[in-house]
Order: sequence, then structure tokens, then C-alpha cells
Amino acid sequence: MSRSSNVMLALAAGVSLLGASPALAGPEIFLQSGAMDNPGTASINGSLINVNAYAAPISFTANLGGAFDAATTYSFLGWCVDIFHEITPGTMNLQYSSGALVTDQGGETLTGLQLDKISSLVNYGDYLYGHGGDSDQMAGIQGAIWRVENPTYTITGGNADIETLIGQYATQAATVLPIGAMHTIFDVDGSTQAFAVAGGVPEPGAWALLILGFGGVGAVIRSRRHRGFSSAV
Repeated sequence: MSRSSNVMLALAAGVSLLGASPALAGPEIFLQSGAMDNPGTASINGSLINVNAYAAPISFTANLGGAFDAATTYSFLGWCVDIFHEITPGTMNLQYSSGALVTDQGGETLTGLQLDKISSLVNYGDYLYGHGGDSDQMAGIQGAIWRVENPTYTITGGNADIETLIGQYATQAATVLPIGAMHTIFDVDGSTQAFAVAGGVPEPGAWALLILGFGGVGAVIRSRRHRGFSSAV
């Protein structure tokens, strides 16, 4: 989650240990850079946090298995599943691990329906991103993920269109919108936010196929940047 302000503020120590958690640690992933295209906004309000945040996926460039290993470089979209931590788009070298999403922000185990809805939203969000989805649609998907994952928090769209889309997507997820494979990446030291990613957990033996498979996503990301979308923090 990126705060919609010019200054990135660290969250209070009292909530720094909260956040989504994985079932098992998977392969190491080193995030090298991230960009957010023309993001919309949403507000998140509850017992421990009240913020206005950018609501959009982040397009990452990463390496599998080792930092700056050009042989394993690939691109993908990450959708925030951690409202209590932040990340700053741009150049980065952050070590992450992949796994399965298990709990909500308060440590409660997510239900099967919640997980189905989140995976549905993540995969549909990737589809929209690759087919010219606009900033309100991206914000609607991200806001719907937050709303499904955190039912005790109030997630409100930054404008009327985003608010309508959040409700529509959250309702249609796993019903009208199909369920798809998903894995989650987590910062190994817990200092930055976690992201849900379409597709299964990457395995070292399948890196070559994974990188080829993500080639289309990388091409879409490059194309969107070339069309003049701006990055914001």
C-alpha cells in the first residue's frame, strides 16, 4: 500500500507485526524495481489504521533465486494484500519469499470463500490490466481485494466510480468472475507489504517456463509505459 501523499510514512510500531502471513516459505524472489501506473485512490478505516492509499497494482521486475541474476529476470503484477505496511515504487532490492495466503491482517484464518474471491480478483485484475483497463478499474479491483480480505475495515473508493466498482467486483468475485491460481510474495523481514500474484508458486525447476510465460505480461507493462502512463508514489 502506498500512501497518497508526497511523503512515505512508516506505520506505528504497535501494528508493525501485523499483516498477511504465508503457509510455507517458497523460492526466494528479489524485487529489483516497481512502477504504479496512474493510480486511483481508496480510504482504509478501522481500529488500527485510517489512511488514504493509492489503489493499483504494482508492475515489478524481479529475479528468481538470486539478486541481479539476469538469467532469471521476469516481470509480473503484484496486488496488495497487506494494509499495514508500505512499499515505495522505483528502484529496489528487496528479498521476498513466495507462499500461500493464509490469514487476514489481524491474524484470523481466511475462509475458502475469501481466498477464492481474492484469487478471482487477482486474475481478473491481470486480465483487465492487459486489455486496457483504466485507473478506476484497477482501483476497483485493488479496493475489492482489501474489502474481501478485511471485512472489519471500511474500504471506500476515492471517487463514486471507484466505489461502485469496488462493490461490484467484490460481489462478482468467484461467482461471475472465475477463480484462478494465485500465490503470494512476502518480504522476508516483514518490513514491506505482501502481494498476491496470479499463477502458482514458482518452482526452481520451472523457472525457464515461468519467465517465458511472463513474457506477455512484461510486454504489456512496457507497452503501457510507452503509452505515457505516469508512475506515482
